[in-house]
Amino acid sequence: LAAAGVAGSVVGAGSASASTGETLLLGNQQFASNLTYIGNSTSISQTVSNPLTTEATMWWVDNRSSTIEANGIRGDGHGVTGAGLWGHSDSGGIGVKGDGGVGVQASGTRTALLLTGSGIAPSTRLDAHTVGEIDIDASGNVYLCVANGTPGTWRKLGGPASAGQLHLTTPGRVYDSRDADGKLAFGSADRVVTANVVAAGHVGAGNIVAPAGATAILCNLTVTQTEGAGFLGLYSNALASWPGTSSINWVVKDTDTANTLTTAIDATGKVKVTIGGSSAAAKTHFVIDVVGYYI
Repeated sequence: LAAAGVAGSVVGAGSASASTGETLLLGNQQFASNLTYIGNSTSISQTVSNPLTTEATMWWVDNRSSTIEANGIRGDGHGVTGAGLWGHSDSGGIGVKGDGGVGVQASGTRTALLLTGSGIAPSTRLDAHTVGEIDIDASGNVYLCVANGTPGTWRKLGGPASAGQLHLTTPGRVYDSRDADGKLAFGSADRVVTANVVAAGHVGAGNIVAPAGATAILCNLTVTQTEGAGFLGLYSNALASWPGTSSINWVVKDTDTANTLTTAIDATGKVKVTIGGSSAAAKTHFVIDVVGYYI
């Protein structure tokens, strides 16, 4: 009992925490007024580091002298929302900062990178931003800052509701009515065209010109061997009916003319082509060449 009492009094007399110059105590609050530095070395030495009144780094783990490919700090988290390493800075500072040959490397079983935004488009904010910032709004639209300013100049990279960047591709002929289908005539049903694959019988047949995920194409629409006066309208196969716009027009017989246009495509890469005109004589062959696509 006496021994137990002495042991209890010794434990009770110990420090509740450690501060500068004292031993680190696990499970306790620690306080320091100087940089804490841990280096990879075979020698053992202890010296007081730079004061935090002039030193910006509070904790430095230095493993650069390792003889193997080595890490400075490792963190392991648990659970779907748990984090292996969590960084935070007040006053709008940087939560996590990295530099080196590769500044930041990310990988994951679900995804390599997850962006979460403030909820509004960066171009509508009132704070300052710098070139190279990337952000996402509540609708899932991703933006890149291309010029410093308040709020800076932003370019939309992509999003679920609209197309993003234009990608130019090797031009490919995806449709030519002269191959088999014949002229499209006034009063005919709208013709469904596969607009993402080079058509059989043409250079590069079978090549994909607009990959899965493309929302629109940039194409040249050509009419040839026209009859009467009329127009063609291209629109996405996802639409139930023609939206009422024309893509190319002609007024006399035997016209050969082309127009460059952008049109939406459906999830399978198809468009519809409708014909209209000032008389029932409107009739034409048409050709579609794809030169680019939007994701």
